[in-house]
Amino acid sequence: MSRTDTKDRTNVSSNAKRQQKRDDLWPDAEKEVLDFSDKGTVGYARVPRLLPHIAALIDRLDTTSAGTLYSVLWCRDYGQGFIEVDDPTLLVFEAGYTHSEARALRTWKERMEVLSRYGFVRTKAKGSREHGYILLRNPYRAVLELNRGRPELIDSKWMDLFRSRCTDIGVSLSKYGVDKSPGDTSLLTVLST
Repeated sequence: MSRTDTKDRTNVSSNAKRQQKRDDLWPDAEKEVLDFSDKGTVGYARVPRLLPHIAALIDRLDTTSAGTLYSVLWCRDYGQGFIEVDDPTLLVFEAGYTHSEARALRTWKERMEVLSRYGFVRTKAKGSREHGYILLRNPYRAVLELNRGRPELIDSKWMDLFRSRCTDIGVSLSKYGVDKSPGDTSLLTVLST
């Protein structure tokens, strides 16, 4: 039996156990929750399990609270890691920044600059809109690259918790090739600012 077969069997068993526990606690839960296995279910997004953890880190890195906008961007992704922005004011309003339209656009630009600066997104212009296309980078890789290039920005306790949680959910950080100690200069430093 291959490792993948064992992992799939474990996931099915774990899912069945969680569903049974849920149904024991809430017998009517089936009609209360979204059924992601139903192809007709719409209106949800697949997001990284550590999204709240990473959004909190982004908020700690900069006082603009760009982590909330980062969460909104993930909810706008349809699975390609790509977002085309038609109305940035709508996105900042979704993130809870309920200023005037002019202030909302300024807020959008500030938050996007934070997300770009720390490597969580890449952007391209769309017409006159500076951040018209957004690439949502793999957040696990982005955190590791940030920690590798600018270790002073992320405290060691946060990184320890991040690594531990990644292990808990089955994310192998070693596959990104950047989870080295901050003093190791054998890797190219991605972030120089």
